[in-house]
Amino acid sequence: MRRRFCWLTLYELGAIAPRAAEGGAGFEITEVGRRLSRLPLDVRVGRIVLAGAKEGCLDEAAVLAAALSIADPRERPSERASMADAAHGAFRDATSDFMTLLNIFDAVVSRASGDEGGGGAGGGGGGGLFSWCRERYLSASRVREWLETWRQIMGVCEEVGLMREPGARAKAGESVAIHRAVLSGLIAGVCGREEVVGRGPVEYRSIRGQRAVIFPGSVLFGRTPRWIVAAELWLTSRLYARTVAAIEPEWIETVAPQLLNRQLSDAHFDAEYAEGAQARVFERLTLGGFAVSADGRGIVAGSGGLPVAPRREIALAAAGPEGAKRARALLLEEGLAMCRWAPAGLEALVENRRRMERAAGVAARLRRPEVLAGAGVRVERLEAVVPAEVCDGPGLERWVATGGAGPRGERLALPLESFLAPTVDGRGMEEILAGLGADYPSEVALVGPCAGQRVPVRYALEPGKAEDGVTVELGLEQLAGWPAGREQWLAPGMLPARVAAMIKGLAKPVRAGLEQAAGKVGLEGHAVAAALAEAVTFGQGRLGEALSEAAEVLLGVKVDAAAWPEAGLPEHLRMRMVVSDERGRTAYDGRDAGAMFKSLEGRIAQAARAAARKRFARQGVTGWDFGELPESVGGEEGMGGAGGPELYPAVVDRGESVELTLVSDRVRAAALSEHGVRRLVCLACKEELTHRITALGNWDEMTRQYQQIGPAGELADSVALLVCERVFLLGQPPVRNREQMEARLEEQWGRLGQATFEVAAAVAEFLEHRAFVAKRLSGGTPRMWINSIADIREQAAFLMPPGFLRHAGWRVAAQFPKYAKSMKTRLLNLREDGSGGETAALATVAPHWKRLTGWVARAAVAQRTETPDEAGAGGKGKAALPQGGSKKNVAVIAVDNALWAAQPGNLPPEVAAYRWAVEEFRVATFTPELVVAGGGGGGVTAKRLDELWSAVKPAS
Repeated sequence: MRRRFCWLTLYELGAIAPRAAEGGAGFEITEVGRRLSRLPLDVRVGRIVLAGAKEGCLDEAAVLAAALSIADPRERPSERASMADAAHGAFRDATSDFMTLLNIFDAVVSRASGDEGGGGAGGGGGGGLFSWCRERYLSASRVREWLETWRQIMGVCEEVGLMREPGARAKAGESVAIHRAVLSGLIAGVCGREEVVGRGPVEYRSIRGQRAVIFPGSVLFGRTPRWIVAAELWLTSRLYARTVAAIEPEWIETVAPQLLNRQLSDAHFDAEYAEGAQARVFERLTLGGFAVSADGRGIVAGSGGLPVAPRREIALAAAGPEGAKRARALLLEEGLAMCRWAPAGLEALVENRRRMERAAGVAARLRRPEVLAGAGVRVERLEAVVPAEVCDGPGLERWVATGGAGPRGERLALPLESFLAPTVDGRGMEEILAGLGADYPSEVALVGPCAGQRVPVRYALEPGKAEDGVTVELGLEQLAGWPAGREQWLAPGMLPARVAAMIKGLAKPVRAGLEQAAGKVGLEGHAVAAALAEAVTFGQGRLGEALSEAAEVLLGVKVDAAAWPEAGLPEHLRMRMVVSDERGRTAYDGRDAGAMFKSLEGRIAQAARAAARKRFARQGVTGWDFGELPESVGGEEGMGGAGGPELYPAVVDRGESVELTLVSDRVRAAALSEHGVRRLVCLACKEELTHRITALGNWDEMTRQYQQIGPAGELADSVALLVCERVFLLGQPPVRNREQMEARLEEQWGRLGQATFEVAAAVAEFLEHRAFVAKRLSGGTPRMWINSIADIREQAAFLMPPGFLRHAGWRVAAQFPKYAKSMKTRLLNLREDGSGGETAALATVAPHWKRLTGWVARAAVAQRTETPDEAGAGGKGKAALPQGGSKKNVAVIAVDNALWAAQPGNLPPEVAAYRWAVEEFRVATFTPELVVAGGGGGGVTAKRLDELWSAVKPAS
């Protein structure tokens, strides 16, 4: 037993190793053993010294080796324990007991050198050192022994040729090297912390299975490092680890690799490994658990041991010759033959992956996994090409770079035939591949509003997974063009299997009748389904209706189209539809098309409208270059059979250009287009109109009066638009194409001059009346007029919002002088005492006016919330009239609502009719003399307003 223990100690120190010769038994001495044999020291102490020379800390290793060869020089009398602890604290290193010993030795050497240099008691061991040791509770005799042992060890090192490193001592940062040297000789003292920590001191387990705790006198007592090395395991009331230091488990692998038991598991090929594709394996390292065999002729590994690395991933090729061989096999099989590694730089491997994917696609379409050939043939082909030393991706790339795989790596290329079986059900693979595209199409053509678009189709053979079967991916807007019932047909090659499943799902009486009729014509089993599938025209209408018609024609059996089941079929025989919204989020993922269309109906229509607008929309258009303006867009068959959303083209005036867009309301589109076409006409004759307008005799006066509303350029533009409307558009058929516009320009060009004078005259009169009203209000008004002034301001806000002349048509703009003159007359007629002159008139007009403004407010909010700025328009501008000297007691006017109401197309025709009837009623009520003088408006009564309002729909 003692002999086996000695062998084990030498093995732990790396002095001996099992005999490597084939058939050999027993041990052989190692280089470390030969060097140890030259040192007349205990093998553990000698191993520390050897490791110290290797680590560059020979001096420190020799000091610690000497310290471990003698009794501890520190003394701790029980009656003066606290004083001894305080004295020893001056040497304490909080990280390691070994570093504490080095601190004591440093102090001793320093004191001994001082005694010698100062003529104290000779030899460094005189009375001065004795007194110094006594004060610090150190044994002077043991200190002298320590010094002497250290000198002897250093002498032995010099004799055998172990060299000192430059400098007497290692720096504090080199404590790692010192502890690695200590670990080399005290490897048997390694202990690992138990993972289960109970009450009391934390326990450590040694490599021999003993359980110990850190000695209370250690600097590490009360701390719980994961791994420690101890100079000794001392048994008193319990087993204590004395003179300890914390270590890292990685040091063990460097210092004593022979003591590590390696277990490999889960070898795999990692194509994405950062340092290059390679085979990887999980390694478990345990320390200890070794013993000398009973015959003393070898080392055997037992169970247990300390887990140095419970589970770490390493390169399989680094796990010895067998590991390298297995790594090569995985590279060839998984990396190359199965095409899991195909870097962009190796085109042959990329092409192999394409062939592999194509082969997988064939199997998925046919739903026959046996179509795929095994990897064995491909591996044999690669074995003959790839050199034996290549076992990972980087190695293969280096070999390819040398030209070993051919100019383009063609020696690594694998033909498609190597991925597929030669025949399936008696049919050759060439025949199968020839008809694959027709039987299993990769796209589905959309119809209706999405005609011309195609969506991809994927096939997968993954039973039990969501991807199994046929999957089509499309956007919400594309559902508007999905052919009705197309999901029921799957693919021509899958139709017989689907029909067979549908026959099986028929009610029993119906199925029995169908099978009985089929038997009379010699059809049985799957032949019935095949015959029906061949008789129908693929993709035409709904499958149930087509099958009912085919059953009646072929078999003379009437089957109700609703009897053919859809639910209950195998998942792979129902098309999976994955629908994404405009943000790429999944809106639906399932196989029930009916439920999908029902749940997404509103979103489909909204997305289809947005997509149609996007396709149709254009901005910055300055001339008619877009062909015929259609009456509507969309409305074709789609949405799984329902009609798609019908939209209406609109030409929207954007100032210096027009925008083409689509809106959901026909009347609104027509109103917007009237103004948009007017802008295009104006752009066509802009130069001529600008010259005529700026040449007007009263133009300067007009711009001066308009400057309170906007710039002169805005006024000139507004007048030009009104002129173009009156000359080229008013009372004539709508313009729908460029030819019509050019013809209209040529026919009516001569009327521009007269129309310019007439429009300018009306605008000038309006501006004159408005200027009077603005001046009168800006000077302040009596408080008694507050109700009348508030009504005038609100009327002006709705009549003259920012850009009002451009928004109004000529029929309305022609009445502006009358409306402005009515305001002016009201101000002239108001008496200074404000004694009820307009009380009755205000009470008469107010209900009708509030009815209008209330409707506008609700409609404006609803449109901004549901369809914000569908055709876009609006902006900020100056107030219609000045606020006067004080805003106190002035009613708040909803300028935004007024601006919204002035935009083309926002007011439905019945509301617009009511709105301008109210203006005429206001003139007739407040200034009846203008009705008599100018005509018009006198026929509008309260009863007539009620009749007009009855046609107005609630705002929503």
